[in-house]
Amino acid sequence: MFTENARLYETVPVFGRLMGFFSNQSSHENPKTAVVLLLYGAVDGAMAWAASPDPVDFRKFMNMDLYARDANFYYDPDGSLHPGIRSDTLFFSLLDWIRMEEAHGDGGQFQSFEAVFGRKAANGLPEPLFDRETGKILPKTVKSWKAYDINRILLKQGASLKKKLDGKITLIVADNDPFFLDEPVKNLAQTCREIGIDIDIRILSDRGHNTWTKELREEMHRKMDATLLHQGNGGILP
Repeated sequence: MFTENARLYETVPVFGRLMGFFSNQSSHENPKTAVVLLLYGAVDGAMAWAASPDPVDFRKFMNMDLYARDANFYYDPDGSLHPGIRSDTLFFSLLDWIRMEEAHGDGGQFQSFEAVFGRKAANGLPEPLFDRETGKILPKTVKSWKAYDINRILLKQGASLKKKLDGKITLIVADNDPFFLDEPVKNLAQTCREIGIDIDIRILSDRGHNTWTKELREEMHRKMDATLLHQGNGGILP
């Protein structure tokens, strides 16, 4: 089975029985990929490949620490604007980004983050992470996001998750990702080294945001095929 949907994972068999879960995601779907593996990784055959994952450590969310006291989405502690992208030629701040999204209407990138990581507010929209006028990070929302902070989960539960996760997750990111996604991945890599969890983390040089290559896809497909063939040798496959 090749899907990101956990319900299908529970109900759809591969070759007549439940044998494997494969997920391949880029950027914004990756938090769900990782959490699904945390929940279901113990099943033989589970595997996830995630490219340029959205922040896997909320201490480096767009290069800011969401847990910091008086954290602000728009401004650094010294009052300077947070950059929204990594660029040598253009300064585009997070404040610029939010004002652009407000002009476009509902459904922008940061409402999408709020929908993925957070809860539904009383008005039916995703609960806001920050005050749109002042940029102040809202601690109540951050508290609900903790369930999707992958690095935090590993720091707290790493020993119990090692058997589930060893050898089943590949994360790929570039060292110059324009949205600073390499920084939380570096933190996660350090956590995995400290805990001894075998997650394949690859930080590529100068690849930007699109880190998928023909070689990586072919490698992923070979590993999926090998897993299915191994699982199918129980009499279902020749």
